[in-house]
Order: sequence, then C-alpha cells, then structure tokens
Amino acid sequence: MAARLQAHLDRGGAILSTGNSGLDPAHTRFVLDAWGADYVGADPYDPAYIQFRPEFAEGMPDMPVTLYEKGTDIAARPGSEILATIVAPYYNNTWDGRHGFVYTPPDADTGRPAIVRNGRVAHVSHPVFRTYFTSGALPMRQIVANLLDAFLPEPLTRAPGAPSFSRVTVTSQPGRRMVYIMAYLPEARGAGVNMIEEPLELRDFTVQLRLDGRMPQKVYLAPSREALDFAIDGNYAVVSVPVVRGWAVVVFEE
Repeated sequence: MAARLQAHLDRGGAILSTGNSGLDPAHTRFVLDAWGADYVGADPYDPAYIQFRPEFAEGMPDMPVTLYEKGTDIAARPGSEILATIVAPYYNNTWDGRHGFVYTPPDADTGRPAIVRNGRVAHVSHPVFRTYFTSGALPMRQIVANLLDAFLPEPLTRAPGAPSFSRVTVTSQPGRRMVYIMAYLPEARGAGVNMIEEPLELRDFTVQLRLDGRMPQKVYLAPSREALDFAIDGNYAVVSVPVVRGWAVVVFEE
C-alpha cells in the first residue's frame, strides 16, 4: 500500500488522510515521509476542539469547533504548513457512574496541529469522515471541501450555489461534452429505507465547465435541444439553466 501511495504521489496525485490513516500497523509512525508529520500518540482530549487559521477559514464558524470523536496527537515537520490547531477543553468528558458532562467548553489553544499540509498530502488529526457520518457536523464536511479546493483549484466543473444534494457529472464524446445535473433528495421514510419520490426543482442553476482547450460553439439542453446562452470566463464556459426539474443534461457542442 505504501508503494502504491508513493506511486500515486509521483504521478502528481494528492492524498487526504485523517485520523490513524497513514500509520504503520503498530501505530508508531507515518509510513511515508510525504505526510510531513510525526505521530506522537492518541489525543488526550475528549472532546478536542479545532481552531482554523485565517487562510483556511472559508465557510467555517469564527469559533473553536468540537471534533466529537477521539483522534491523534501529531507534530508538524519543518516545511509543513499548519492549517488548524487543537484547542483543549476545560476538562474531558467523564462519567463516574452518577455524574457526567454533556458539554465541556473550549479552553486554550494548544498550538498542536489539527491539519497539516505538506505539498500534495494533507493530514487531519481526527476522523472527520466518520464524525460527519455519525454526528452530521457541517464543519467536518467543510474541512474536506477546503482541502479539495486547495488540491484542485480548477476542478472540471463548478456549480456555485448548488445545494449539497445535487450531483453534477460529465461525459465526453468526440465533438461534445455533456453535463448531467441531478436534483433528487433521498429521505428516511421507513426503517432503514431511503426513499426518492419526487424530483426537486432548481431555478437558475449555474454550471461551469473547464475548457481544457475544447471551445464550445453552442450549448443546449438534451433532448429538447433548447438553446442556452453561455459565456467564457477564463478557463471555463459558464451557463445558467433556467429550471432543473429533477434532472437536466447540458450539451457543450464544439
């Protein structure tokens, strides 16, 4: 696995690592020097809080954010960038059989790194993916979004203002590319059953497609072939779809 990860980095790829990811089986060190961090041990705080540096604060609340689950204690190596730090709680969550703490407020910033970036590798000290799955904490998703933006400053597509449940994908054929927009929201309506019953309607849905040297001559909806106005903004073709009723296909014909 270490050899495959190194080969991925050598090809120009990027790695987003969290919690215990990247450690050797004995949990003593990070296997690859590319992590740019040293493993110190288990994080002693429960819960720990995270404080974001100004350059990493996009979309984040202006306050320490709880990390909910136990994580790791890491140290940044020289040359690595610290994007967020660990804030200690006043006291750890405990239960003595009769008394417990439901909420422990943040105390002092420890200066210990919570997010370290070294070139094409970013490591988060706590398991933010699992935390988002179990707790639905939006800042955990925003951490991932900000790191993806850092690694992919010019993604293939952009959809500013799109709701989180929407999906945008691209397929390519000779002479044209198709952007597929989906707007359905699964709901838990039964025991362990997520239902999709009605399409959602999105209005003035803006989508941007990276040009990659492929200049569109016309843009239209499929299958109706309704023409859409578009503009070129830097390396992107920009189009606004008036109405998306559950789904839409936008064709960029070259």
